[in-house]
Amino acid sequence: MEIEQLDLSETVCPMALILAKRAAAKLQPGHAIRILVSDAGSVSDIPRYFLGKGYQVSTRQSGTLTEFLVTR
Repeated sequence: MEIEQLDLSETVCPMALILAKRAAAKLQPGHAIRILVSDAGSVSDIPRYFLGKGYQVSTRQSGTLTEFLVTR
């Protein structure tokens, strides 16, 4: 399975969350998307939203960039 990557490192919330929601809405069950962010609002809002909707979310920090792996 290929994991799509969505680079939102230049985008701030709320637009980053809106774009992440749109991309994740296309996921089939069991598929994942990798979302890259650097905005502090996105770092807190994106996992909270997806966990609240029943997605699995894993997080990895690398310098100023945060990577979320969101699985439906």
